[in-house]
Amino acid sequence: LFWKRLTGDAVDRTDLIALDEYCVKYLEDIVNIEKKGVDAKTFGQIFDVVFSTRLSDGSEADLVENGKNKKVTFENRVEYAQLVEKVRLEEGLPQIKAIASGVFRIVPASLLRLYSWNELEDKISGKPTFSVEALKKITCYGGCSEKDPFVQHFWQALEEFTDKERSAYLRFVWGRSRMPSYTEKYTHEVHLMRASDPDNALPVAHTCSFQLDLPKYSSVEKAKERLRIAIKWQTIDADREGYETWTDYA
Repeated sequence: LFWKRLTGDAVDRTDLIALDEYCVKYLEDIVNIEKKGVDAKTFGQIFDVVFSTRLSDGSEADLVENGKNKKVTFENRVEYAQLVEKVRLEEGLPQIKAIASGVFRIVPASLLRLYSWNELEDKISGKPTFSVEALKKITCYGGCSEKDPFVQHFWQALEEFTDKERSAYLRFVWGRSRMPSYTEKYTHEVHLMRASDPDNALPVAHTCSFQLDLPKYSSVEKAKERLRIAIKWQTIDADREGYETWTDYA
């Protein structure tokens, strides 16, 4: 949604799905309610809704003048759904315009809009997925080498992770969930972590230096298990926000 606004691309329902999937499903249910045998007579018995909607910040916004006093009926339900979609997609528009104004002072809008919205997102934020091979290419080692069995267990564990888990690992070790478009000037460090009981030890990340202290795990399964625990309960800057609270954990 944000990137489309910067490039001047049209926004649509797919962008609202990314913002609030439940809202889109709810609107689709109302619009297509006749498929479930509901008609004008029974609609009001099922839906007690007015022309207002809850925004992302929890506040209520009228969809029309005095909307909180206007009932949604079988006849006007499509209008209601369209208005909810429009209002929700325009949330944050003043803030986005302010950001765009600042960006356009550095890069003219005419040049920025040579990119598609997803190309621009990739250039600035990096791609949402990355390969293990790409990470290997910028990795150096401390107290170990790529040939060591426990290091190979680590790489195989990452290979077997889902894309979401790999992004979570990157956030754990670096504080960001995407690889930048240009990685040549970055170095991912893997250091041997000495532990008396390595299979029960958790890896330690140093986000400022993009470094992982890795125990000598005895197997790929043990590496996956301990890495998953670390990325699941990670916190960044003591924000007490674990991985499960910022994305779905598979």
